[in-house]
Amino acid sequence: MALMAAALTFLVLTLEGCNKTLATTLKSFLILAIIGGIAVVLSLFVGISPCIFYHITGLPCPACGLTRAFISLARFDLRQAFAYHPLLFLVPFLPLLYLERISSKWQNILAYGALALFLAVWVVRMVVLFPDVAPMMYNENSLFEFIRRFIRQVFAL
Repeated sequence: MALMAAALTFLVLTLEGCNKTLATTLKSFLILAIIGGIAVVLSLFVGISPCIFYHITGLPCPACGLTRAFISLARFDLRQAFAYHPLLFLVPFLPLLYLERISSKWQNILAYGALALFLAVWVVRMVVLFPDVAPMMYNENSLFEFIRRFIRQVFAL
């Protein structure tokens, strides 16, 4: 991950004056790669999920499993990577939506299409896998669960 970030940084610095749109896209991709690297470190070494949605609601988000999928992919375990998140191979192409060569009409169509695809896969995974199969597990230590337990104790429900 660090090597990829260094390579992207070099590309961004090289292309800064050449093509502003490509440089901006690469900067965005670099930021996402750094965030992804932090997520991998948190997941591997600390053992916690970096997902805010998961920690607040207790429910897995539409991107749930992507960190584990990329870790499995790094270990060349394609079957497990696909099991963690079937849209794993779509993610690296998402920053390409913002290249200047694509008209804004097509950018919107492709972006909303990708969002709809992620939401559709999320709904199917919630129906089929939730709450028993990782990564689609319920977080009993979420904020909503804490509030629910608190209300039950206060009102003795």
